[in-house]
Amino acid sequence: MIDQPNNTWNLSPTYDTKRFSARAGLTYNGSSVFSYNWISPISAPGAGADPSGLGPKGPSGDIWTLPHYQADVQASYRFFRGLSVQASVLNLNNEVYGYYQGSPQFVNQREFYKPSYDAGIRYVFGHD
Repeated sequence: MIDQPNNTWNLSPTYDTKRFSARAGLTYNGSSVFSYNWISPISAPGAGADPSGLGPKGPSGDIWTLPHYQADVQASYRFFRGLSVQASVLNLNNEVYGYYQGSPQFVNQREFYKPSYDAGIRYVFGHD
């Protein structure tokens, strides 16, 4: 099925006190079919030759997403009443995102996003 990896998991440990809260998110998504590309010469003779001769695992095969493991963290601290500070980092491990065709050695796209940092102050009006 399109974009449904066979192997996937999430782990999200947390730590909370009255004023402090911390979360980590660890996510893994295995390879998944992004689009079907391989045409078997048996089922469709003359439809398209496979120049590599490697079949569906070659560079004419289906397009797959690269496996993706990502680590994210978030923390917040409440000073008093409705005033708090919060910070987060997404893609802490600078994981690559991309696609390959047929087999992982035939990578056709890689995207590097680097970690994203976010911090801010929050005030909730009317907080007791």
